[in-house]
Amino acid sequence: MKHKISHVVTLALGAAAGTSNGWQLASYDVPLALTVSSAFAVFACVHLGAEHLACLLSGTTYRCTEPGCAFRVRVTGVNAAENRRWQETAAAHPTHRLVRP
Repeated sequence: MKHKISHVVTLALGAAAGTSNGWQLASYDVPLALTVSSAFAVFACVHLGAEHLACLLSGTTYRCTEPGCAFRVRVTGVNAAENRRWQETAAAHPTHRLVRP
């Protein structure tokens, strides 16, 4: 339920930003095709950015405990048992992706 609410909020933020952008461009007599494409681009950027931020704030990230390994798992909306399983998976995964300097 929490994810659905955040999704609706991010859609509303994107729609408000896109509408504001379209309204401002229309007041300067910018051609309709350019105004619509710009408004949709602003909507998409704001919506996806807010959605990504909401995901970052609501999820948990588990990283490999091996020094230099870049493996990580991000989980959202799972129960305690599933959380524990992903934590163990991140700690004991078979292949280590080393970060190269």
